[in-house]
Amino acid sequence: MENHKIILRPWGKEVIYLREKNIWVKKINIKNGHRASLQSHKGRDETWIGLSGATKAIVGNKTKILKAGDIIKVKKGQKHRWAGVKNACVLEVAFGKLNENDIFRYQDDYGRADKK
Repeated sequence: MENHKIILRPWGKEVIYLREKNIWVKKINIKNGHRASLQSHKGRDETWIGLSGATKAIVGNKTKILKAGDIIKVKKGQKHRWAGVKNACVLEVAFGKLNENDIFRYQDDYGRADKK
């Protein structure tokens, strides 16, 4: 796909392939040993699909190693995060009210946690 947007993050990068009113599709690369914020969203559900490598996925109080072909669903309001274990690449499909500003960060390795 040619019309994509690359966003660099402290933990890796996102490539947004599709962004419509109620759905977006991102490919996420997570650096080994790095992790995203422990966060939740008010307005969207997410589905994570392992594409390659391995990712430590935390959703609610469950932890799973996400590998190629594995699928994890995250419901709006659920706390979640992922960490790069080995060359992690994940496809994220989000549904609902899509707004990057609906993130609440409980913990963050890069100083971006929200005040409670």
